[in-house]
Amino acid sequence: MDFLKESKISQSSWKIILLASLSIFLALLFSYSLKKISPNYLYLILGSGGGFIILAILQSIFIKNSSFLLIIIFLSSLAVFSGFWQHLSVIFLGAFILIFSFLIWGSLLGKKEQQLFTKFSYFRISRRVLSKILTALAVLGTFILYLYFSGQLTSEFVSPEKFFQKAVAPSAKIIDKFYPGFDFSLTGNEFLRTLALKELTQTPNLKGLPKDVQERILSQSISEFKKQVEELTGPKISENYYEKRLDDFIYAILSTRLIELPSNYQSSAVVILLVIGFLIIRSLIVPFGWLINFLGFLIFKLLIASGFAEIATEDVKREIIVLR
Repeated sequence: MDFLKESKISQSSWKIILLASLSIFLALLFSYSLKKISPNYLYLILGSGGGFIILAILQSIFIKNSSFLLIIIFLSSLAVFSGFWQHLSVIFLGAFILIFSFLIWGSLLGKKEQQLFTKFSYFRISRRVLSKILTALAVLGTFILYLYFSGQLTSEFVSPEKFFQKAVAPSAKIIDKFYPGFDFSLTGNEFLRTLALKELTQTPNLKGLPKDVQERILSQSISEFKKQVEELTGPKISENYYEKRLDDFIYAILSTRLIELPSNYQSSAVVILLVIGFLIIRSLIVPFGWLINFLGFLIFKLLIASGFAEIATEDVKREIIVLR
C-alpha cells in the first residue's frame, strides 16, 4: 500500500534505477571493505557506509511506490552481506532477516511521517529512518564480531585481544574511582601487589617489622588475593596469566572459561556477549549517524536545487468522524 500518490520523481524510472544502483553499489563496497578490517580501508568503510545511509534516507523520501522500495531494500540487504556468503549459517540468516526488517521498518516510518504532516521536513523524516538504519548496521557489526571472535574472520590489523583492550579502556576511569591508581597496563601480579600494599599499610606496627618479614606478609596477602580471584573465576589460574597486562589477563580468563563451559552454557554466554557488543556498537555509531544525516540534508537540498526532484503540494481528501 502506498502512503502517498505517485509524484514526478517516483514516475521517473531512470531516477529510481539510479538511486537503486548507487545504493546496491555502495552496499557491495561497504561489505567488501568491512571484511578487510584494516586501517587501509577505514575511509572506504566510512565513505561507503555513509553513502549507503544517505541513499537509504533519500529513497524513503523520493520513492513513493512501496513495492519498488521493498525490492531495492532487499537487493541492498543482499549486497551488504555479499562479502560474507562463505559464512552462511543460521546466525547469518538471522542477521540478514533482522537487517532487512529494520531497513524496511525505517523506510515505512519515513513514508508514514510524510503522510502525517502537511509540511515537508527533511530532518523529521530522516530522524525516524536513521534510527532504524543505525540499528541495522549495529546488527551487521555484531555479526562481524561473532565471525571475528569465533575465528571465522581474521584481521592483520587487530587481534581479538587488542580489540578487547580498546573496548574496556574507557572503563579504567570508572574503576580508578574505587581503586585509585588503577591502570590496565599493570600486570596481574602488579595490580594484586598494589592492593596488598594498600591493605597492609592500614595494619598497625607493620613498619616496625623487618623487611624480610614485611615481604613475607606481602607475599601471603597476594596469595590470598589470588585465591579470591580463583574462587570468582573458577579453576586454578596459571601463574603465566598473572604476568599479562590486566586487560589481557581478563581476556585470557574470559576466553578460557568460555571454552571450558558446557555447550549449553556456552550458547547463553555467547548470546550475552553479542548483546553487549550490539549495545556498544549501536552507541558508538550514533555521532557518525548525526554527521551523515546532516550531509544527507545538504545532498537533498542540492538535488532539489538541481531539479532532480521538487517539493510540490497536493490536495488530499480523507474521511473524518464528526459529532452531530
